[in-house]
Amino acid sequence: MVSRVGSGLTSFAFDVWVYQHTGSITQFAFLTLAITLPGICIAPIAGSIVDRWSRRWLMVISAICSSLCVLTVGILFALGHLEIWHIYLAVAGKSLFSTFGVTAFRASVVLMVPKNRLGRASGLTQGTDSIVRLVSPALGGILLGILKLPGVILLDFITFIFAIIPLLILNVPELPHTDNTEIDSQDKSLLSGVVEGWNYLLTRRGVLMLVFLRSIYNGAIGSAMILVTPLLLSLTTPAGLGPLLSLAGSGMLVGSIFLGVLGDRQANLVNIIFISIFLGSCGLVTGGMRPSLTLFTISGFFFALGIPLINGCTQILLQRKVAPEIQGRIFSMNNMIATAFPPVLAIAIGPFADKVLEPLMDFDGPWSQGIGQLIGSGPGRGIGLLFILIGLTTLLSTLIVYQYEPLRRLESELPDTVDFSKENQVA
Repeated sequence: MVSRVGSGLTSFAFDVWVYQHTGSITQFAFLTLAITLPGICIAPIAGSIVDRWSRRWLMVISAICSSLCVLTVGILFALGHLEIWHIYLAVAGKSLFSTFGVTAFRASVVLMVPKNRLGRASGLTQGTDSIVRLVSPALGGILLGILKLPGVILLDFITFIFAIIPLLILNVPELPHTDNTEIDSQDKSLLSGVVEGWNYLLTRRGVLMLVFLRSIYNGAIGSAMILVTPLLLSLTTPAGLGPLLSLAGSGMLVGSIFLGVLGDRQANLVNIIFISIFLGSCGLVTGGMRPSLTLFTISGFFFALGIPLINGCTQILLQRKVAPEIQGRIFSMNNMIATAFPPVLAIAIGPFADKVLEPLMDFDGPWSQGIGQLIGSGPGRGIGLLFILIGLTTLLSTLIVYQYEPLRRLESELPDTVDFSKENQVA
């Protein structure tokens, strides 16, 4: 968790530095593109590699390479040669290497944790993410003012030690040998492994639609992440930005607690996902209604509340319903599909907010006397309108997907897989 906080500090520092030095939502959106696109491109191959190589060592190598990408930015800044595109390249490299580490971790959980404790494990994982999102912005706002960008980067590099040492000490079980020729990729090419993973999804329509449902909400999350910093900086200072993001992000911690409680019980996880998306969509709509920090913080809380529930319940269902021998490929494809929307939206949303909605919603803009009477006009109101549109679109899309019966009946119709954790005598 210490390493994750360090990475969160650097991400916050990069966000603020890029926006302050460009003042452009479009340039800020390209940062999101650089963070997500490389991971999407490498995900299928990463999953196939995770299913055949040591997951433990993949996590170690991933952490080392990611730390070097971040350190490079700090060195360039210290030498006075840092450019915007350097940050784009660094976060792209980190995204590339992190994809291997994250996929290996998720595929290893089912080997270490009993099936009836996957909910608790997922709650702990999402709880760690929540604490990182809660602490990083508030701490980042303080440290960025004291240590500046190179100091924050150096601190992040030091915290990577806390990620690597446990992996070298702890026992991470390897995948037991399987006689299932349908999904065993040990003697096949990487490309064949990718094709097998995709075919596995196609024959399980409920699982495939679950992945697509998560991608819909991930598109909303990606859009919000692109827009939230410019929106709040139109209402407050960088020093005030961090605490506000932390307050809103506290919803993730609450959601993680709910996940730890509900995940191990016989709750309908698919319904929990739908309810969480509904709450999050409403949070997006209300967050864009008025230029109010209080309203945005409350709305952000409910938006963040659903994130660990959606991600955690999806992870539990995949761990229960997908054979461990192929989980690397399925988790990587889940990540690829779920994160496919943000890069596309990053290309479109930045210019759309910058060049279209912001001028329309300016004090003397064409819509200031119409829609502006309802949601306000001036800087940031075009972004607020976009929040509303994204929330309504997400809500409508989710209602349509809910009509798909194989997804609603996923838990009852698709049997659980073997509990490999008992063989490994872990947990």
